[in-house]
Amino acid sequence: MAKKDNQFFRKKNEHREKKKSSKGQDKGFSNLNQVTGVPKRHAFHSAIPVEEPKKLKKSDVLCPICGEVVEDIASSFLDDSSRPMHFECVISIVREKEKVREDETLSYIGKGNFGIFRKDEEGHYHLERTIPFENAEKNSEMKEYIGGLKE
Repeated sequence: MAKKDNQFFRKKNEHREKKKSSKGQDKGFSNLNQVTGVPKRHAFHSAIPVEEPKKLKKSDVLCPICGEVVEDIASSFLDDSSRPMHFECVISIVREKEKVREDETLSYIGKGNFGIFRKDEEGHYHLERTIPFENAEKNSEMKEYIGGLKE
């Protein structure tokens, strides 16, 4: 009887092993996506045509402050006579005109405006004052000028 019981248990264990291997449980999962049933990633191909971005023509405009060519026309400012100036030249003009102290920081804050910031005891910067350099009219004029340079 011991021999029959042994055979019975051995066949039962073989049956369990076959069942396990057919389900893939003995292999396990290699990542969490397999456990949750997330489908595999595939390349996305859009049917919408993509236009090449337009490039700016090479600029030959001279900065009225330093006299050098303004190559990065997109980051330049217009002076009173609508001539492009280097961003660095504008910063130096504003720094001199506003007499920025050593404990203050001058920064461009957008739409033709600069700001003077001061650091408090906790290390946070606070806006002390705003300095308008370009008005909205000059800003839109600059956008039109840059739009005309696109090839």
